[in-house]
Amino acid sequence: MMSYPPPVVVEISDDDQDGVDSSAVLTNEDKHALLESLNSIQSTGNIAASSHYSIFVNPGLEIEGGNLISLPLKEDDAQTIKRACRQAPFGHGDKTLVDTSVRNTWELDALNFKLANPEWPNFFDGILRDTAAGLGLDEVLAKPYKLLLYEPGSFFKPHKDSEKERGMVGTLVVCLPSQHEGGDVHLSFGSQVKHLSTAPTSKFDLTSISWFSDVTHEVTKLASGYRLVLTYKLFIRGDGSFSASTALDKTEYLKSLLVKWKSRPSKPDRILYRLDHLYTEMSLCLTNLKGRDRAVAYSLNKISSLAGFYFMLAHATLVRRDSGWDDYGYGYDDEDPEGHTNLPVVYAPSGVCVASDVTIDNDEILGFNMDEESPDSEDEGEFTGNESMPSTFRYHKTVVILVPKDRLWKYIERNIDFCSLAPTDNDCMAEMVLQDLANNRDDTYTKQAATTFMEKILGCRAKPQGSTVGRISKCALELNNIEMFRACVRAICIGSRREIANGFPLFSHRKAISDELISYLRIHHDGREHAIDWNCWLIDLDKANDIATEFDAFCAVVKSSIEHGPLLESFEAWAGPIRDKKLASQTLWAISDETYLLHILESRNTDTEWILQSFLPMVVPRFHRPLLWSFLCSITAGRLGPFKNSKELYKCIIKHGRGQLSLCGNDIISRSTFSTPHFIDHDHDHQTPCKKFVRMLRESYMHGAGQEALDLLEQSCKTLIEERRVWLSTVKTGSPHTLVVTKLGTNYDRTLRLWRQGAEKVARSIYWMRRDYLKCLLGEERYNELVMLGDMSQENAATARQGHGDSAQPEAKRMRIWE
Repeated sequence: MMSYPPPVVVEISDDDQDGVDSSAVLTNEDKHALLESLNSIQSTGNIAASSHYSIFVNPGLEIEGGNLISLPLKEDDAQTIKRACRQAPFGHGDKTLVDTSVRNTWELDALNFKLANPEWPNFFDGILRDTAAGLGLDEVLAKPYKLLLYEPGSFFKPHKDSEKERGMVGTLVVCLPSQHEGGDVHLSFGSQVKHLSTAPTSKFDLTSISWFSDVTHEVTKLASGYRLVLTYKLFIRGDGSFSASTALDKTEYLKSLLVKWKSRPSKPDRILYRLDHLYTEMSLCLTNLKGRDRAVAYSLNKISSLAGFYFMLAHATLVRRDSGWDDYGYGYDDEDPEGHTNLPVVYAPSGVCVASDVTIDNDEILGFNMDEESPDSEDEGEFTGNESMPSTFRYHKTVVILVPKDRLWKYIERNIDFCSLAPTDNDCMAEMVLQDLANNRDDTYTKQAATTFMEKILGCRAKPQGSTVGRISKCALELNNIEMFRACVRAICIGSRREIANGFPLFSHRKAISDELISYLRIHHDGREHAIDWNCWLIDLDKANDIATEFDAFCAVVKSSIEHGPLLESFEAWAGPIRDKKLASQTLWAISDETYLLHILESRNTDTEWILQSFLPMVVPRFHRPLLWSFLCSITAGRLGPFKNSKELYKCIIKHGRGQLSLCGNDIISRSTFSTPHFIDHDHDHQTPCKKFVRMLRESYMHGAGQEALDLLEQSCKTLIEERRVWLSTVKTGSPHTLVVTKLGTNYDRTLRLWRQGAEKVARSIYWMRRDYLKCLLGEERYNELVMLGDMSQENAATARQGHGDSAQPEAKRMRIWE
């Protein structure tokens, strides 16, 4: 149980540190009080438990096709078991080894024996109840693992059990009646040590021994007789609720300390408390904690949310570099005596990963001092020249983490730039926050912190899945948290321009939001659709600028979610005027808007007057240049389909986009369009502006817009002349008036090589024609010319340049200088 120290008197100095009000920082006295409070939590469980049974049920051990083994064990039965067994291996790192100098035991897999007595399960349930009580657990589940036989000389050196299955927390052994001497079990965990012996009652009685997985244990050498053991894997059973034997009835003092910390607006952003046991990645969750860890974690989990904190678990790796010294007695400049700490993985209480690779300060771990700890691993320094590199020590701990709810957003993963099909850390963290919000729906602080968190997680690059967005929206509507729902809408529809407004994952996000909103309205506004104030949820869409495409895409998704006629009419009455306003007020149209604009053009193309006199004159002057080129191509591609009036459309676009379509000096000297922001100029057409201009001229004549094209060409020529652009300039270094031209002769060599390859190909293709009968048919002169290729010899090709006088084949390099 927990004792409660008296309230701590905290003295606050008048001096600020680093410009931070000392009242905003958790003081050492606060930390000490919190540490003492957590350290006082105790559990009735032990690192190991043992029970002795003089009255028991014979399990009815059968091996090798029904051979019943009598108990107490006899010599001949022991030999029968041994013949069925194999030499027991042991694990070393990622290897499984057999070495009798480390482990000398015989084992039989659970599939190769059975316990035939139907009364054994009922008796074994009693063993499990005793085991759970001894380990301080509520209820445990055991799965058969091995049958072990120790003979004289058998032993197993100190070791820890591996986690053979996800969620395994310990090992249970049942020593069956078989007289022996030796074979004692020695267990240790930190400063706790236990010595258990099965020998004194081994002849007629049954003994059970259990321990947690990270407890170091050994089996001493068996002096005589046989030791026959059933081994089981232990798991925590049920919902993992915290029983009265390990719970704390009063946690108000601990809660008051946490509330006091939360009121500090400044650092630290978290506090970590080290647990006693180590856990694997597969087993670390609230329900799998052992011993005192279980009491501590359940106490904190019970009060942390009420105090304004999120409770999490993590593996911590602390690294310290030992001070190294060179030959002159000086330490290294880069030594790190304090070390650094990293949380490779952070888990929600359920055991789901919610964050990765979190760096923390060592002083954020309550009560941890590396000088008082033994490292778990060490990398010895190397000798380099006159110096030896310092050694690196690593400490592996399991910790609980307490984070104020309004600071959890700092753990959001922001560096992922892809759409994952599996839930990411952010999705799992959002689920943790939503569950906490559902449990504290009336708490103002929790609602504010959750809203801020959701807005940030929806706005980061690592987008959550559509299902997560849907759950956020649903939770916001159920709790009447309008601000959180608006945060969903803002994050998905407003912000950076999207290349494809209806692309994945944006479509799935909008669909999730729309489905939840429409479902909510159908329940709460049935029969009152005309009175719905859509701005209550979607006002940010109305107020935002330059989102015409995004607004239209969102409206299309909403309409696809509505199956109720009156509700659809209500939405259209709200969205229609806003859509027209967005179209008229858009200040810039980018390549990502093309699909939306073409859709408008197609859907209203029969209204020629509106298209030519209102729509195109309004939008084309605001087209970004890549969109203008692409839009003209789309008109051409649809001239036989939706844009049968392409002539009028093409002329109108050229007229109102004249300034963008005209060439300038940069278009001549650049290989591609000059750089602009990615979200504006993501142009899939990689042709140069000059090629696009020529293509536009050619298409203009196809549409009967030749005069407009000619006028544009004249304007471009005039612009180029007036710019007086310097097309080429010399680099004036060294002698500024000397131009050196070096002729490499590579063009001639490359051309000759290609000619020879072609000649050889032709010669191979007509080789079959080199026959005497064809020579007689054509005559020798024509045969040599056509079949033998007499005038195309390599000798002629090699001297082809010699007929040009001074143009004889040059040296490797010739230099010409003009001054």
